[in-house]
This record gives sequence, structure tokens and C-alpha cells, in this order.
Amino acid sequence: MLLRQTSFRALAEPRRFREADGRVTQGELRVRFGEVEARGIALTPRGRDLHERLVAEVDRRLAEAPGRARQEVAAAVWDARLPDSEAELVRRDLTFATFTPADRVPDGTAPPRDLPGLLAGGWLRAEPIVYEDFLPRSAAGIFASNLSGRGEVDASHGGAHRDADWLSGAMGRPLRVPEQVYAEQRAASLAAAAAALGVRGGIVDPEPAAPAPSAAGAR
Repeated sequence: MLLRQTSFRALAEPRRFREADGRVTQGELRVRFGEVEARGIALTPRGRDLHERLVAEVDRRLAEAPGRARQEVAAAVWDARLPDSEAELVRRDLTFATFTPADRVPDGTAPPRDLPGLLAGGWLRAEPIVYEDFLPRSAAGIFASNLSGRGEVDASHGGAHRDADWLSGAMGRPLRVPEQVYAEQRAASLAAAAAALGVRGGIVDPEPAAPAPSAAGAR
């Protein structure tokens, strides 16, 4: 789900620094780090909510038992609470997918109108939508991996205000919430599948993806 990143700590490169008093000192700089990224399935708002709750549960268990390995705790939490197949993730409205008619041998029956029935009967094939957004938590971990300690914040310098409206203005175009884009892809595929299968009135989706937040809330 979402994306998986493996980061590699940058090599320490010698650099000369000019101090505030004008002195030149010798030091090291770590800037050229690398990462391997694999993108997974885009989550619906319902799936993203479950994802955040599972991450919080892992953090809570680690706080209660700090000696345990994070990988061990995370595996136990995710295995117990998350479906282990793409089909089940789609069925529970946890991930976005597009739908296309499957290669089904005609048997004289008419296709049902409901999405679960079409999937269970082999009328439709679901293809998960690839997540194409950004994860602040993941990026923060990559940068933190290049620190030798916890670091510190210079509170004497105020940060510049940057929000979705600022970014939209800098880009010269409105921002779109990713969940809205994925939902539109999903809806378009269902409409095309209904036309191909001859389902009049469209395919009935009993559990549509939850409404996405407005663009003003984008991060």
C-alpha cells in the first residue's frame, strides 16, 4: 500500500565552512543520499484512516515495550488487521481500483448490476490504482537517517508560511486532492464497464469510496 522506501545514508564528504566570526573550519557534509522506492496501491479515505490507526497502534505498542523490534510489532499488527489480498482490499473499499470486463465464457445469464456480484461472478476484473502522491512521514525518516543524533531546531528563526494556496499560486494551477483523482478514474472505469456489459442504469456500488477532503485541506 502507498509506497515503500529504503534509504541509504549519504557518505560524509569533507567541506570547508566559514563561521560567523569569519574563521574557516574543516568539517563534513552529508547530502547525496540515495533511496529505492516502490509504489503500491492508492488507499481510499477509509483505507487511509485504517492505515493511520495501524501506524499509531504500532507506535503505542513500541512505547509500552521499547525493547521489541519495530518490524516484529508492525508485522503482528498489520497481519491481524489488514486483508492479505488485493481483491479483499478492493471489496472492503480500502483501496482504489479500476474495473474492466473479464474474459468470461458466455453461459446465457445476464450480468448483475451490483459491483460485488460482478466481481464474485467473474464479470469484472479489478486493477489496483498505483499511489502517486507523497508521504511526509516517509520523507522525514529518510532525512532523519542522515543525522547522527536527534538534531535540534533553531527557534529564533521563524519559518515561512507555506500551504496549499501558496503552492497553487506558485504552480499557477489549482491543486487536486489525490483521492478525488483516483475516485474519478474508478467511476469512469465503472461507467465504461457497464456500457461494455450492457448493464442498464450503470453499476450499483453499495460501498462507494468515502468523500475526499477539499483541496484546501491538501498537504
